[in-house]
Amino acid sequence: MKKQIYLAAVFLGLSVVPLTNAQANEWDMRPYMGVGLGAFNVGYKDSRVSQTDTGFGGFIKGGADFGDYFGAEIRVGTTSNGSTSYAAGGALGSAGTLKASSDYFVSYLGKVQMPVSNELRPYALLGATTAVFATTNSVSGASEKVAKTGISYGVGLDYNLGNQLSANVEWVQYWNNVTLGNKSAGTGTSPKAKIWGLVAGLDYRF
Repeated sequence: MKKQIYLAAVFLGLSVVPLTNAQANEWDMRPYMGVGLGAFNVGYKDSRVSQTDTGFGGFIKGGADFGDYFGAEIRVGTTSNGSTSYAAGGALGSAGTLKASSDYFVSYLGKVQMPVSNELRPYALLGATTAVFATTNSVSGASEKVAKTGISYGVGLDYNLGNQLSANVEWVQYWNNVTLGNKSAGTGTSPKAKIWGLVAGLDYRF
């Protein structure tokens, strides 16, 4: 996972290097870099519990548009902890909480967009996300972290503000029922996780 983070950082760095006019004309490539902040929903389910919590999260991103209709980008982000409380004698055995979050994630996304005017561009995203998913049980004190990769998809709307800036809002399902580990003994079920984000962002185009 560390290697992927390093590669993502290199990609983000390279993405902000302006192309020469000749290169830009040859490839019709328009690089950009941006940030997104908003609500992230983290869901966790195993043989004992099933919970979903919404908190705060965000990411930085770098990418490029290729012509008017296609693009690609990479994101590096994190989410806050989601926490659900359980009563005594419940799923955790005693009264306590189970926290779940994505410590950090890296998304690799392709983009298809359809300009409807000079300012407005709806778009769709498809790719994959590698994330470190963390859970902490306050009763047992157990804390686990698992790195997995899942399919990602989403939709958004981008609005050109001028001066090389654009604002956007989007919903992305980063994970959908990604299996975190082996099946639990006697239950035949595996722990699974979901992550989605509803985010507002700002991009700068070079």
